[in-house]
Amino acid sequence: MEETGELGVTGEINDHIIVPLIAPVTGDGNFDALAALGTYTRVCSHNLTVFLRATTGFAYCLEDHVFVDQMNLILTIALPHQMVAGTPSVHAEHLERDIEHALHYVKDTLQPYGVRRLVLIAPIGNPTDKQTISYVSTVHERTGAEILLYNAPPVVFGGPCFSPEALRELLSMPFVLGVKHSGDEKSGFITLEGCAKAGKRYYEGKETHMALLLRQGAYGIVPSGANVVPEHFLALLNDPANDVLQQQTLDPVAAFYPNRQYQADLTTLALALEELPCRFPPHIREKNPQRYTAEHLAAARSFIQGLDGSAH
Repeated sequence: MEETGELGVTGEINDHIIVPLIAPVTGDGNFDALAALGTYTRVCSHNLTVFLRATTGFAYCLEDHVFVDQMNLILTIALPHQMVAGTPSVHAEHLERDIEHALHYVKDTLQPYGVRRLVLIAPIGNPTDKQTISYVSTVHERTGAEILLYNAPPVVFGGPCFSPEALRELLSMPFVLGVKHSGDEKSGFITLEGCAKAGKRYYEGKETHMALLLRQGAYGIVPSGANVVPEHFLALLNDPANDVLQQQTLDPVAAFYPNRQYQADLTTLALALEELPCRFPPHIREKNPQRYTAEHLAAARSFIQGLDGSAH
């Protein structure tokens, strides 16, 4: 049975591509719906799965009300079963308190809109495997949601990843869909093998590794760049051995990082679209002293404006 979103999303949703949507904000920290509308409409017109409260654009620096407004906008475009959503992070030192906060967010902000799938990173602060497994299990038991585990890159929260032992046990649980991985190639191959053995999905989150992991059997990809050029990632999904298509997905990265070709994600893209200050938490600021200059953002905006003329 086909469902249709208010702005025309129709038919079967492609869950092989999950797009981590940017959350544009105004200078006073409120959600900028006008800035988001074009991007959201473009992504949803391709019937792609959308990822709300994603780490793209430093989501962990934004207030919860931004994501409430994001949800209200996306529901005028997308369908409930088209969405996955991140939750507030939890810390091992005060796990019970943080879990309650995350659960309130899920129940009060996400589930009333029909969100059924959650993306969870491991707890911050060197948790034990028992704490990690308890966290994921508790979220499922108290929300009924399906879970996609996220092995986060080092730039995000210092890079909390699920230990091999915790990951193995969690992948045996029926409510765990699989893993979104954004680390190095070697750990990607190991995680992909673990997902394959468990019969679960592996999603690659790093643009530089997507073609390679798709060729090795990854179920799907989570590209920030699909905020701008979703059609390029759809083409790569269907033909990951095509070098020309791979280059088309990497070109945006190279444009933003001319001196670090293909070595970074699309953080500058997210910042340019959002015009969001780098409001890093202290532990992130210590790990990432680099700041993006006005010239960086101007160049990124210029590149995006050029794409907007051809990317629909």
